[in-house]
Amino acid sequence: MIPIRPYISLLSTYLGNVKRRLIVLALVTLTGIGFQLSLPQIIGSFIDRAITGATQEQLLPLAGWFLVAALGKQVLNVVAKWLAEGISWRSTTDSGGI
Repeated sequence: MIPIRPYISLLSTYLGNVKRRLIVLALVTLTGIGFQLSLPQIIGSFIDRAITGATQEQLLPLAGWFLVAALGKQVLNVVAKWLAEGISWRSTTDSGGI
């Protein structure tokens, strides 16, 4: 069995200065996953209502929520990428890795 303590020590050395950013990155990532999981539910509801003969006025809010969720997901992806890049640069330069 491989001991895990050296790896935890290494991670805490490199990521110790960016704990807040790591927490924000985790929250942004989990929120993005939530958005990603909501998209098929919204589409499914839209299709079910369209099949049962819903009017355009009834379908329009679902279409709007889908667009909001899809755009929100994309924004969260960009924010997560930006945070991850910042964490990687900061952790290596602060630790003397470069």
